[in-house]
Amino acid sequence: MTTVLMKATSLWWSWLPPLAIQGGLLILLVTAIDFSLPRRTWPQLRAALWSLALVKLCLPPSLTSPVSLLQWSPEPLAGLGSASGLTKWAEMQSPVFLTTWAKILFLTWFGGVFVFAIVGLVRYRQERKRWRRSAIPPNSEWLSIAIQEAGDRLAMKRLPAVFLQPASSTPFVLGALKPEVHLPADLAPEEAHHVLLHELSHVARRDVWWAAAAATLQVLYWFHPLVWWARGRFAVVNEQCCDRSVAKVLGPDSPAYRKTLLRFAARRFALPKSSIGFVRPRSALLLRLALLEHPFAEKVWLKRFVTSLVTTALLVACIPMASQAESAVGTIAEAIDRPPGCLQIRYLVLQKLAQEEGFLQPDQDDSIVSP
Repeated sequence: MTTVLMKATSLWWSWLPPLAIQGGLLILLVTAIDFSLPRRTWPQLRAALWSLALVKLCLPPSLTSPVSLLQWSPEPLAGLGSASGLTKWAEMQSPVFLTTWAKILFLTWFGGVFVFAIVGLVRYRQERKRWRRSAIPPNSEWLSIAIQEAGDRLAMKRLPAVFLQPASSTPFVLGALKPEVHLPADLAPEEAHHVLLHELSHVARRDVWWAAAAATLQVLYWFHPLVWWARGRFAVVNEQCCDRSVAKVLGPDSPAYRKTLLRFAARRFALPKSSIGFVRPRSALLLRLALLEHPFAEKVWLKRFVTSLVTTALLVACIPMASQAESAVGTIAEAIDRPPGCLQIRYLVLQKLAQEEGFLQPDQDDSIVSP
């Protein structure tokens, strides 16, 4: 059991803490880029940036690039991607350290992951059971027609199940494997088409999958406040992307969609904060209204070019660390087997062994030791 714990601690220590530091740096960079962009910049670009920030948390910490920005960053940030930085990190891989603080930190992290995962799953099952118990199938012909029309406008081959919720004033999508769209039971006919376009757009864009992946990362990095911030910001940007998709589908009728969103905003301010995890904060709703305030024209080729350019630059220059690490210490896991000063340590061990076997006297000069 002790050996298993030792190996698990060593693997965890060589993987998660470096990723937490590297991912935190990238999240700070993406935050700076996000807030420096003009307000009306395409939300798809922001979504791509935040997707990269979350993907970074899943990549190997030893991933390197010769054009990494960390090569030009000041110490100690540059040390995180250099051979000396990995060597310093490896100093804490000694058995003494792994048997004390590293084990305590690993067990604390594991306990936090277990608690957050159990609480999250229990809460999700309770919410799903609660909403499914109160769900009502569509009971009007006009609503069934609106569902089919919204699916056709979004070119969806397969429509998810749609239910009415008497106890909710906010539409939401429930579930990832088999997503369900839940609408307020008092939804007016003039609002139904806009609300269905927005919620079905979430399903078509697979936002529920991204939300589940972001929630999983938040559980794994429960101790990291920047990961919590990245997940929240990513969800807000996804809402803006759906608004942009709906406005694009509606075309000249997009101002009517903004009016529908404004009516829902008025209801939200009049009610206490919902417990549904899909509902975003009020400030995000105000930002969505501001983005839809004026009509806009999109140049698809320009949007794709700029998004590809920015994301490629981050992929090449920001996600990997500096390339010097490859030449000296390939990975942190390799550094565990080669702690700093290993030649001196091995030499002293061999010298002691030679003394024990009688090949070397305790007062004899160690320079005469031969293989």
